[in-house]
Amino acid sequence: MVQVSVEFRKICSKEVCALLDFLEKSIPHLQGMTGYGTITWQPEQPSPRHYHNHYVDLLLAVYLAKHTAYTENLVNSLNRFDYLGYALNARSIIESASTLRFYLNVKYVPAFKGGSVNLLELLKIDDQHLRGTRFDWERFISKEFQEMAHDVVRKITDKNKKTKIEESAKRIQNAQVNVLTCIERWALEAPVVMILYELLCEMVHPNLGSTFLVASLQDGRLSFGRRSGTPAGHNLFQTTIGWLLPVGYKEFGKLIGALALTKYQPDELEEMGDTYKADGK
Repeated sequence: MVQVSVEFRKICSKEVCALLDFLEKSIPHLQGMTGYGTITWQPEQPSPRHYHNHYVDLLLAVYLAKHTAYTENLVNSLNRFDYLGYALNARSIIESASTLRFYLNVKYVPAFKGGSVNLLELLKIDDQHLRGTRFDWERFISKEFQEMAHDVVRKITDKNKKTKIEESAKRIQNAQVNVLTCIERWALEAPVVMILYELLCEMVHPNLGSTFLVASLQDGRLSFGRRSGTPAGHNLFQTTIGWLLPVGYKEFGKLIGALALTKYQPDELEEMGDTYKADGK
């Protein structure tokens, strides 16, 4: 289990140490709650309902694997007194939780509302959720790097917004929802989500916030570079960790549970006998 070092805990308040205890225990708890570790992609399923369940299994495994990696990286960053690393991973946690919440509230709840479910539309939601992207993977995998460079220049110089949207739609058929859209939707109900996200962005972008994260206080003077005294970023950490855990862990656990509940129960699966493949044929 990932643990915060004794050395780091020494400079934390008792309240923050209690939060760190929760952080250490969160990932084993989430993994135990779902029982998912590694899921193998199986493109052939007996019916669309089976296929939806398979998508959900894959999504649960993906979200938990990412959350585990973010948390391990976050804790390892704290053990190095690396507050830039902490902020980067904390921001990723907010983005992940916000995206999951958006899909549940904006996509899945309406899809299941009313009792009658359009299964093919549901599978489109699942596929966008799992494979949605805003990057041109087709050209990247094909090593069409020169064409990608031309696209970049064309998008920057082209001031016609409609043209840019049309070009993007042609190149990327399964576009992911913009993460800022997901965060804004959540922030309407919980403004702290946007406050935390904007602060974390400030802490990793080349702004005043990230400058503070590589600064230290010693003998009443502020120095920059390698740590030579009390890390200036520690106060930012002690403030934000209290916001991060309810949003990125407690709420995330509820969201993971809600996603699992979208699966069809065994007695609901036997609706179609034809094999359903990823291409819908």
